[in-house]
Formats: sequence, structure tokens, C-alpha cells
Amino acid sequence: MFNLNLEGKVVLITGASGGGVGTYTGKLFLSLGAIVYFNGKERHDIQSIISSFPDNLKVNARVIVADISKDSEVKQMIEEIQQKEKRIDILINNAANGGPAKKIGEITNSEWEKEISTTLNGSFLCSRYVVPHMIKQKYGKVIFISSNAAFRGTWGRNVGYASAKAGILGLCKQMALELAAYNINVNCVVPSQIDSPRIKRDGRKDEKTLELHTKNIPLGRIGIPEDVANILVFLASDVSSYITGQEIFIDGGGTLAPSTTNLRS
Repeated sequence: MFNLNLEGKVVLITGASGGGVGTYTGKLFLSLGAIVYFNGKERHDIQSIISSFPDNLKVNARVIVADISKDSEVKQMIEEIQQKEKRIDILINNAANGGPAKKIGEITNSEWEKEISTTLNGSFLCSRYVVPHMIKQKYGKVIFISSNAAFRGTWGRNVGYASAKAGILGLCKQMALELAAYNINVNCVVPSQIDSPRIKRDGRKDEKTLELHTKNIPLGRIGIPEDVANILVFLASDVSSYITGQEIFIDGGGTLAPSTTNLRS
């Protein structure tokens, strides 16, 4: 039976205060009955996001503040959720730094370290502190968000970003292998360009650039946060209980051909 009901499941989504994938994913989880902890660095940003939700969804929305690049803050965050809810069912490792578009000769050590510490190390820390609770309850879903930059590089980012996203793939595979015996599924989604507030806020994609990028996507459109959120919910549900250690591309077919190839003329 195909049932995406997540009633009562406790979900933690990192990097969920920016109005993009994390926000839309949290909202979708809430609509399916889950209790959702929205993580971010600033309480005001998270509260602002939640305040925009319909009243019936706000009831199960929770604010949890932590810088996931810092071990002590991650540990405290997980302990707080566990103390309040007595379980953590689903972890969405969504937070990423997404730093400046610089070539390898231009990126600074601090910019490199920031990419790794948030995107890769943050995902590791959250997983490390959540997993023991999932092992005890013999149930859990851990989902990472990588990027097609891990497979082919990307313009508009940097080597730190691509390296961190590639590292996430290895983290996912190893965890899936280690945790399968405990009924814990570990998977990874691999989005391409997603039209989110962050892209436009960072100045990487204006409307003209998005239009040009669309021409290289077989399905003929840029992805939207809901495209990613839908797959995250599927992987977090028991419908996907026989899937683990996999990466699922969400790119409109963009990895099927080189970016220099355009068949939609």
C-alpha cells in the first residue's frame, strides 16, 4: 500500500531557515503529520519562516538554533530534541555553505574550510549524534543532499563546495552499509540548479542566466524546491524501506548530456 503518512514522526531539517529546499521540505512534512524541527543559525529567521505557514501547520513546527559546523552546538541540539520528543526518526542533512564563485587559485584557506566545515563536517556531526538514538529505537531515516557538482563540477561555485558535496556521497554510502542491520535507511539526493531564494540572493542566477541554463535541461525547466522536497518525503517514508545507500538525481535530465549540447532548439 502506498502511504506517505508521517503522523507523529520527529524530523530534524538542518539549514531550514532560508526559504528554499529546507523550508519547503519542512512544510511538506508538517502537512503529512510530522513534528518538524527547523534548524538555522538565527532564531528570528526560523520564526519568520514558520510564521508564514498556515495555522494548522504551525502547531507541530519547532525552532532549533545551532551552528552545525560546531560540535558542541550540534550535540546540544540533538540532546534537546531527544529530551523533548524521546526519539528522532528522520534527519535531513540540508545545510550547506555555498560560498563564492572562485577558481582554485583564488579561493582562500578560510573559504575552503568554511565550505567543508558546514557542508560536509556539519552533516557528519549531525549524523554522528543522531544515529545512536536511531540505533536504540531500531529505526531511522538519514538523508543527505549532495549536488551534481560532485559528479561534474560546476560554474558559479568553487572547489570547496564540489569537494564537500562529493564527500557527502562517501559518507552516505559508508553509513548505509554500517546501519542497515539496525533498520536505518541512509540515502542521498543530488539536485542540479534549483530556483530558490538563495540562488538569486547570492547573485549567481538572474532571470536571463536561468533561461540560458534551462536550454540545457531535457525537461525544459529549472528545478523548484518542491521537486526536491517530494523526493525527500518519499525517502523518509516507509514506502522506501528497501532503498538504502543510493543517490537519486533531481536534475530534469541535466546530467544526461554535456552542458554544451542542446537538443531543444
